[in-house]
Amino acid sequence: MKQKIILGMGILSMLFGCDKREKLGGDYFYNVKKEVIQYRYSVGGALTWYYRDLHFADSKTFKVFSSVYATDKKNVYFAGLPIKGVSPNGFQIVEEHPSLFAKNTKSKQILYRDSIIDINFQTVKIHSPNYISDNNKVVFIAKRGVSKHGQFHKVPVTDATSFGEFKSKSQSGIAIGYDKHTIYLDGINTKISSNKAQIIKLGLPTIILQNDVLHYIYPSYRDQKITFKDLHSHFKVTSHGKIGTFIYDEFYHFSISGLKEASQILTSNWLTDNNGLYFINRDIIHKVSEKQFEQYTYNNNNPNFLRTNEGLFQIKTYPYEVIHYSSKAEIIKNGIVKDQNKLFLDGEEIKNVDLKTFSKLPKNRGFVDKNFYYYGSLYSKKNIPSWGYKEFLDGKNPDDLFGIEMKYNHTVYKTYWNGFLVSLSMPTKQNETSQVVLEFKNIARKTIELKSPIEGQIYISYQPNDTEPPVYFQHKPTLVLETKYDFKNIKNEENIQFSFPLNQQMVAQLTVEINQHQVTPFLILSDTEFLVERNDYNLHIKANIDN
Repeated sequence: MKQKIILGMGILSMLFGCDKREKLGGDYFYNVKKEVIQYRYSVGGALTWYYRDLHFADSKTFKVFSSVYATDKKNVYFAGLPIKGVSPNGFQIVEEHPSLFAKNTKSKQILYRDSIIDINFQTVKIHSPNYISDNNKVVFIAKRGVSKHGQFHKVPVTDATSFGEFKSKSQSGIAIGYDKHTIYLDGINTKISSNKAQIIKLGLPTIILQNDVLHYIYPSYRDQKITFKDLHSHFKVTSHGKIGTFIYDEFYHFSISGLKEASQILTSNWLTDNNGLYFINRDIIHKVSEKQFEQYTYNNNNPNFLRTNEGLFQIKTYPYEVIHYSSKAEIIKNGIVKDQNKLFLDGEEIKNVDLKTFSKLPKNRGFVDKNFYYYGSLYSKKNIPSWGYKEFLDGKNPDDLFGIEMKYNHTVYKTYWNGFLVSLSMPTKQNETSQVVLEFKNIARKTIELKSPIEGQIYISYQPNDTEPPVYFQHKPTLVLETKYDFKNIKNEENIQFSFPLNQQMVAQLTVEINQHQVTPFLILSDTEFLVERNDYNLHIKANIDN
């Protein structure tokens, strides 16, 4: 009985234990001290790793195929647990989906994760993690409601041999397939013809354009009246009622007619017909222009933009707005457009940007000009050292100056300020001390001469959690100087370190309980006493307190 429990559940050991582990491949390791193979996993996407012991695995014949699949001389393993009824002899993974599908060429079995699928081995087609078919049937693989309704569902197709799947990106886990006659949503026959059908949106609702008719398929919990609201009056709406029930949901169908020779522009939410240009936003059809243009250019990387021969359109989705730029406009990224020597974010001109030096950084790390590093959007920016502009463009990672580095017993928050790389090291729950460590490193590449000591220029505040207004509780701790320095002569690369204890009384006072969880305040490091008056050049670090 004890052995069964160990095999079924494994022994959980923390990542930060003392055991030495050798990586075997994927998430499989060999624990040298315990002399056992282990599978590494996390719970609920947490940062903590756990290890499941494979006590009966044979280390001499153990072979890793992917992050989850492995074999030894007796068993096939998925996520560290043996799969019943599957032999290691003839076992192979499916290369297109190595962590989801596998097969056994000798026993003619197809596996999805740790389950055997009832499917013909000779004629099987694995379309995606959603659909698998053979010459006689199509199976939909459910991702929810599995414990009650089962994992695999036979789809009522009219022709299995011609079955395929639309590759539109789902917004809610919905999958949509087709054969030569009909379209299928998850495991439901929609009774919508697949002839010349185009998928406008795959989600809740799903929107399909077919022969000048827009078909909406939506679940019962979606209010039909909300979807109907704001539709153009010249469109005719017809309800087709319930089309089927699948797992938890009943699905309904209505259609909108009134388009003339309509066509979807590539795989976008943009439509054209004889009466103009349209955009489907939040399930509502908006007319963008009465004109038909000679040329349309669309890029999937910028789904709310459409270039015509006369200019560039942008749709701001909430609140809805049509923005029109000139034909010379250049899309930078994330709603940022450069047009006629001006920079815009969602149609609003951004001031105080140096356009001559404004550039996109490599590896999608944001933007930079000679004065600032921009991250997230143009409204989030950090002052940079004089050498930062060139070196960031050359590949230096801005996270070296502005990142957050999470370690086992402390978290380090970094920023740039007045020639210094400032690092605030906050203790975590695993730390035996509540001391906060502050470091100021001269990265100006020259000597810094200050008018007063650093410790006289900084302020410590505590801010309640984000669910409450930004009230700050000032606290002037005694900073312990760990390294001596001359504030009038701080040499290049010189590192100045301070430490101070967290004010536990303040932390306890500002900690609140939300949904049965203790939410602690933030610690704020600043160079200004009144934080509402700070500017882009001020020192400001907002750190989580991990109690």
